[in-house]
Amino acid sequence: MLTYEHASKKPEAFRSLTGLSVEEFDQLYNAVRQVYPASEDRRLARPTRRRQRGAGRKFRHDLRNRLLLALTWLRVCPSYRVLGVMFDWDKSNICRNLKAILPALQQVTDTALPELEPDLGNDDLDALVAAFPELRAIVDATEQRIRRPKNQEAQKAHDSGKKKAHTRKTQLVVNQAGRIAHVSDSVPGSMHDLTLERQSQLNEQVPSPSSLMGDKGYQGMQHDNPQRRIELPVRKP
Repeated sequence: MLTYEHASKKPEAFRSLTGLSVEEFDQLYNAVRQVYPASEDRRLARPTRRRQRGAGRKFRHDLRNRLLLALTWLRVCPSYRVLGVMFDWDKSNICRNLKAILPALQQVTDTALPELEPDLGNDDLDALVAAFPELRAIVDATEQRIRRPKNQEAQKAHDSGKKKAHTRKTQLVVNQAGRIAHVSDSVPGSMHDLTLERQSQLNEQVPSPSSLMGDKGYQGMQHDNPQRRIELPVRKP
């Protein structure tokens, strides 16, 4: 597990991780320590906070190690998952720590720091559109093989000519970052993609300011909602 006590014993590696010498880091830590309480008060008093002051999980690690994590993220740019392995932290705790440390770090430095992505729920499409006005919602259907049904009618319904197998079909909507925003009910594999799109009421599920992208299986979707921007490949005449 990476900690200040461990990393500071290897000055060259420490500089590679943080961009600072151990002495420079200590000076920065003392400066951050002075402004952190007021910075944290402002963060907790924000109008959009849903919890009462004092509620929520407390930070388990001390401020020095949390600052080390933030500088490592800024310097090396690893993913949250990789940082979690390096520091033996849960991936969700890393984002919470960065949100608390970066404002204080910004106060004591002249360098512009990157902003974290908005913390949005996977199914909160209205919040996604508010944060990303040019959001593209990408829709597609996927099929999963199943055992051949014994009932003849069920066999016919689940017979996918495209996959040449018996399948169930599910429609997914993701944003540009790959965040899953909508999952339809599972249907027999013989159902056409456009039929599933209409049955799932996708136009009502996805806020209208965002555009929809699909493949050729969704030709005709543009006629269901002329006000929405629909991006589809041109079908060869």
